Amino acid sequence: MRKVKVFKPGHRYRLTRDYHRENWPLKYDAKAGNILIFEYKTVGGFAQFYKAKPDEDGRYHPIMMKATEAFRLLEEVEPEGDKDHA
Repeated sequence: MRKVKVFKPGHRYRLTRDYHRENWPLKYDAKAGNILIFEYKTVGGFAQFYKAKPDEDGRYHPIMMKATEAFRLLEEVEPEGDKDHA
């Protein structure tokens, strides 16, 4: 596991544990092992990611999480590993 020090836009990160967050009416769900791609940091200390693979409905749903959570739950993906998990 490579600990994340800085999130870079367009880079891929693997989720190490299941993630669920509800902020009515929005829900953010991702399973351990999902590859998330960092998009940008938002106001209020949140980071926005999107899934590398679409959900069952064929859409790429965003995942918003507090930056502090993201640093604990995500690990960097080796460039050669991207092909296997993208």
